[in-house]
Amino acid sequence: MAISGFNSNQSTTNNVVNTQTGSNLANNSGQGKDSPVLDIVSKKFNWGAFLLSWIWGLGNRTYITLLMFVGVVLNIIPFLGLVVQLGLCIWFGVKGNTWAWQNKQWKSIEHFHEVQKKWAIAGLIVFIIFSVLIPIIVLCIALPILLTNTNELEGSILAHKAVNEVQEVVIMNEAFDNKCELTSEGLAKCFSDRMNTTKFTGNSFQTTATKDTYTFTGNGSCLNKGDCYVTITTKNKTPITIPLYAKANGHLEIKSEDINQYLTK
Repeated sequence: MAISGFNSNQSTTNNVVNTQTGSNLANNSGQGKDSPVLDIVSKKFNWGAFLLSWIWGLGNRTYITLLMFVGVVLNIIPFLGLVVQLGLCIWFGVKGNTWAWQNKQWKSIEHFHEVQKKWAIAGLIVFIIFSVLIPIIVLCIALPILLTNTNELEGSILAHKAVNEVQEVVIMNEAFDNKCELTSEGLAKCFSDRMNTTKFTGNSFQTTATKDTYTFTGNGSCLNKGDCYVTITTKNKTPITIPLYAKANGHLEIKSEDINQYLTK
């Protein structure tokens, strides 16, 4: 009787040890949420569940992970959706092994861990793709658009400045009662006298500060559109053409409809 009792107690001890190590135990996976789970299974963090959430859940028959879509819906509230989703992912990672063991039949503990390792690797790959490769792809797509918008903005600023300089010369000349000779060379010299210029050649000059090139055309009368005008080429190579008209008092005039396109962008 004593020997029999001793053997019974030793067998119970071995079972306890086996429960902790997970070796030589009957496979009780897939028996539902109330079934016991070995510490060697339940105490490990499941990175597949953390990184892939509901995708991992579908593959492991753990449909509670579909709660992730609640966090997605909550994204309409700033920061709240992100906090909820992160909290759910951590919860999935902590409880993932327990749920997967209870909800799905596995060949063995080794088979379970092998499959979960594959899920973790898949999750890591997806994480790298979304955190590194996708931003690079988005940047490659967005960068040309951003550069185009930047070039357009720069061109608009340069055009606005160049047109203002022409306007200022016209206003200043009339204020000082200075009348320009209405030929190509005469117009160029008249404007050059009022602007800080360099490289003056015939009917053209370049400004010292902006390096914009001003080229003038005049037929001596400047009564109609196209008789006299100035073409400005800014450093971004965008040509700006401004018609010049002679007023009855002999001074030059620029009409608003001819320059509004450069001033309203």
